[in-house]
Amino acid sequence: MEIYYDGIEGDRFDITTAFSFEENGELINIKNFTGALFKTDKIYFLQGEMEFELNCACDRCAEPAVINVKHTFEVGIEPEADVKLTGAEYEMTDGDGDIYTTPPDYIDLSEILRQEAVLQLPLKRLCRQDCEGEETEEYAGYAGEANEKPNLALKSLSSLKQNFYRRNR
Repeated sequence: MEIYYDGIEGDRFDITTAFSFEENGELINIKNFTGALFKTDKIYFLQGEMEFELNCACDRCAEPAVINVKHTFEVGIEPEADVKLTGAEYEMTDGDGDIYTTPPDYIDLSEILRQEAVLQLPLKRLCRQDCEGEETEEYAGYAGEANEKPNLALKSLSSLKQNFYRRNR
């Protein structure tokens, strides 16, 4: 969704939209975004709330999972004409992460919402909070703490180490 700067009249521009996109093979459906653009002297502010769902595989059992997320945010939007790209180094300040730079004539709202949604994706994607994963042969006989599963990469390294010591004795 493109919003042209010359089409924004007044100090407030209300927005409602919904769309879907794919990120790294996972479908993200922004079910609803409701917000407003606010105009100041040189910068615009986008303030709003979005609800979206992530369709992915569970990290523990690999079953299909649908994760619902609700996110409220406020970001600054600055037209590219106000930003001088000279090739010199630029030191970012703490507040610079919340400012999007756009082409000089329009705001690509879909891209801003896509980036905000991706930043809110959970690191651990679970089909349900109590998912324990699938029992596999790799875990058979593991004597670890209760509800703890071994790190399979470390288990492989451990067996390599044991085989090395056996051969070199």
